Amino acid sequence: MVECRRIKSCHLRQHTLHFTRLGSVVEDVQEDAVHTTAEVEDDISNSAKAAVLAAVDLTRTADPVAAIFPQSKYTEELLTRAGMAESKTTPTPMVVHIQYAVNRVSQSMHAPTEQNFRALKRILRYLKGSSRRGLLFRKGNLELSIYSDSEWANDKDDRCSTTGYLLFLGPNLISWCTKKQTWVSHSSTEAKYIAMAVGVAKAMWLHHITDAL
Repeated sequence: MVECRRIKSCHLRQHTLHFTRLGSVVEDVQEDAVHTTAEVEDDISNSAKAAVLAAVDLTRTADPVAAIFPQSKYTEELLTRAGMAESKTTPTPMVVHIQYAVNRVSQSMHAPTEQNFRALKRILRYLKGSSRRGLLFRKGNLELSIYSDSEWANDKDDRCSTTGYLLFLGPNLISWCTKKQTWVSHSSTEAKYIAMAVGVAKAMWLHHITDAL
């Protein structure tokens, strides 16, 4: 079920955790799976300049006011540094969602095992096969919308829950996060409220920035 509450100009909605993060393996896997995309010009025809500055590609679509921003160049550089430029691809990163896979592997970075190393290699092979996928940006309104949810006690080692949110500016995804909560929630409701607070804090921060522009 979807719940909606209006917080100033932001919409808060509960939604299922179906996050796909493409190109999210950063130099140090210990970083949280948080990424904010570069701002896109109102006139999409001028976005090529922003794409060059952000070191990403720009792919035109059949829609003249839309473009796709993949991270193929960054992915190729990452694979080259890892010595896996010629590796085979795989359809999934370990489980269905790459953010979950990166999150799990990063938790063992201080004492990695052979199993962790195999999981990391699988993530890189997945990125190789999906490097041409990207975020679709279209013209639209400038309303901030936040979708947040949690998975209660999903870590079998310490029973901590996972927070996740997606933040949209109009129809465009601009920021997202999947992060392990720092303490054990006593109920699924408590875990959802924690996720809601994290998502709203991010949305309000961006709301204040856009208000100042």
